[in-house]
Amino acid sequence: MRVLVFIILFSIICQIGFAFEIIGELHPNIKVKVEEYAQEQKYDNIKTLLEAFGINTYELDNKSLKIYNTVTISKLKIHGNLNFLESTIKSEAGFYKNSPVYLNSFENYKKNIIEFYKSKGFLDVKVSYRFVNGILNMYVDEGQLYVLSGVRVFYGDEKIFTEKYLNPKVLSYRLLKEIEEKALNKLKSDGILFPEYQTYFEKSFNRIFFDLNSPLHSIVSFLPSFHKTVSLVIKVKSSEKYKFNISGLTIEESLKAKQIVVENLKQLDSYYIGKTFMKLTQEFGDNVYFNIDKTEIDINVKNVKRKVEYDYEVISTDISFVKPLKLNLKGEQLSDEGQLRDYLKDYLKNLGYYKNKIEINREGTIFKIRIKLSEKVIIKNVYLNDKLILDGIDFPYDEKYKTILVNEIKMSINDKYYYNYIVEDRVDYNEAENALNIYFKSDIKNITLRDTIILDKRIKKIVNKRIKPNDKVTVKKIENLQYSLKNSMNITDYVLTVIEDNKSADIALRYAKPNKNYLFLDLQYNNLDGPVVSVGYKRFGILSSEYILNSSVTFSKKEEDYILGVSKLSKLNNYIVKFDYSVNYFRKDLDDFIYKGHKLGVLSSVYGDYYKIDLGLFVERLKIYDSVFTNDDYNKSYDMLKIPFSLNLNMSQTRFKFFPFNISIDNNLLIFDNSKILGSEFVIEHKGNIVGRLNKRFVLNLGKYIGKSDSLPLLYRYTLGGPDKMKAFSFRELGPEDGNNNVYGGNGYYHVHTGLPIEVVNSVFIEPFFEIGQIFYEKGETDIFKDLGLSFNVDMPIGEINISYAKSFTTWGKSSEAFYVSMKAKF
Repeated sequence: MRVLVFIILFSIICQIGFAFEIIGELHPNIKVKVEEYAQEQKYDNIKTLLEAFGINTYELDNKSLKIYNTVTISKLKIHGNLNFLESTIKSEAGFYKNSPVYLNSFENYKKNIIEFYKSKGFLDVKVSYRFVNGILNMYVDEGQLYVLSGVRVFYGDEKIFTEKYLNPKVLSYRLLKEIEEKALNKLKSDGILFPEYQTYFEKSFNRIFFDLNSPLHSIVSFLPSFHKTVSLVIKVKSSEKYKFNISGLTIEESLKAKQIVVENLKQLDSYYIGKTFMKLTQEFGDNVYFNIDKTEIDINVKNVKRKVEYDYEVISTDISFVKPLKLNLKGEQLSDEGQLRDYLKDYLKNLGYYKNKIEINREGTIFKIRIKLSEKVIIKNVYLNDKLILDGIDFPYDEKYKTILVNEIKMSINDKYYYNYIVEDRVDYNEAENALNIYFKSDIKNITLRDTIILDKRIKKIVNKRIKPNDKVTVKKIENLQYSLKNSMNITDYVLTVIEDNKSADIALRYAKPNKNYLFLDLQYNNLDGPVVSVGYKRFGILSSEYILNSSVTFSKKEEDYILGVSKLSKLNNYIVKFDYSVNYFRKDLDDFIYKGHKLGVLSSVYGDYYKIDLGLFVERLKIYDSVFTNDDYNKSYDMLKIPFSLNLNMSQTRFKFFPFNISIDNNLLIFDNSKILGSEFVIEHKGNIVGRLNKRFVLNLGKYIGKSDSLPLLYRYTLGGPDKMKAFSFRELGPEDGNNNVYGGNGYYHVHTGLPIEVVNSVFIEPFFEIGQIFYEKGETDIFKDLGLSFNVDMPIGEINISYAKSFTTWGKSSEAFYVSMKAKF
């Protein structure tokens, strides 16, 4: 009893005697958590917490924490930005709302913004700032965009280098440095190693230019005040010219030696001379004499270490081995036969070939290599931390498939544990079966949530609906939280940190203020149906709630469509569930009939690891006017109950490597006039890389109505034509026809799109494509329709531009070609 009393008293005295001092300004939410960690003597957690909120300048020991000169910025406002979105500039500045920052961070923000603009060609940009009442105002004077029409380099009065650009280039600092280096290296190769020079710009005639990285700038380049076209002039003063005396090397090797000197001898001091000498010995061996005497540079090499060359042949019985073997052999490292053999064994193992015959014969400086490949090794089982987790795989091994296996492991444990890494540990090879087991290791752990550390009370409340104290922390829950931040609150620029210890963890969230309003614009034009304009508006957090307002308007000379809705993300066990509530009015004036209708309903979506399930309920009133059809069933107006159910699968990152497709199965149960008709559409899409920038794309669409389909409304019957299916034809132009050649549509169809997208530069694609399709109806089927075309697509930060042309193979009374232009943007 006395011992127990002593322990209790001693514990109380220790707690009273412990005093941890915090010096400097710190947000109250962070301060409370720091004091809690200090009480528990978790000083590493304090460091992680501070760094999670961008606090990097502090002193910490077991008695105190000292914070230096911090202020809290509640809002960052950007003024004067015309060419870049405010969210983009904030991201480039490195800004996070309500995070403690240091006074010198203002200068860092300014510096980052200036560097960003100069990297985009705005060389005269000026930035100033003012901080008042927690609001930091950044004032940007962008200036003009610099584009370069050419370069001239003078040595004294002699012009030694010139270059002109038919399409002017955007003059970023990076390009300027590259041009200077290119011009000066030419001088250095002529012996002028240390040229003194000055650069300046001369104004040129303003020209329209095209920039693949920024099509928007190209569009407005016809405005004379938008950009400044200049030519770069580099004037080099007459400088000391050095003479190279090189012996013991071939002509090609001598050029290489000169290049090494040019690239490494920046100044005449011991550091750069030593560095140049080291590079020469690495290239040519230890017997290198290197000396600089006044204006002469002597290089003499004896017993040159020349690279070993390789000549190899690969024999394979594996029919899947169709790509040539790229050995990437380095002679200076693999001049020994044993090293070369070990390298080849490891290289082939990484490709999945374990039992190989390798013959190596050396003839002078050439290794003759003959490789007879075995069958590819089979993956049997996968282990995680020595426990079987995936069995019976029986799939040929390759390096890419290991990534898919890791994804499979993640899918099996993400909703059970939290972890930071999964890495390959070892493989266990069974030579008799030519099979292996792969062992991975991970820091998986069972932890529960103690608290969420978020400075905004509203966001904290929303986050705690997704994951609350005492909940088990898993990777799946963290991923769901990240999905909710982006799609429910539009928080895209954030740092989420899990501060873990033993069996518990805290979650710290720092983020930039999200943009609550988005405007969407979709402009389309084709020579068959004319222009179509769609405008949409999205508002996040309406009335300070988790609901999102969605609205859109689409109109053309023949069409009008209005949609108003709200959506919300919720949590169901470990799944994200989205609810969309909408009301829709639509009207379209077609050549054969006019329809208009109202639709009201709800759609719920459940998101899994590689699938999405949709289930909904809609009430629709549809009216048909001025129909040219004599079938009364086609001309009826309907009050319809519509129940959509769909399943979308992304199979490209699962173990089903033999089936790397996206699959969509859409079902709609239509109930009207005591009729029940089920419409099913099946879409399978495959995308992949062939080689380099050449890609492949395949899309198959199948549709079928089950039930009394001859009573289907005209609007729901299948047709082809338009920008999505059979581009060479007008909207609803293809399908079964009545006696007057009016298209009324069918109850089934197929459509195939095959293309070869070529990425010309980043985010710019040209795709030749081929389409084929056919419509089925109650009495038979239509002809087979075909077209061939070419599309041009540019993805930009605010949207995309698409231009396409298609021509049909038939001309029997139908349109034979179509031209499309579309622009999509988000503001």
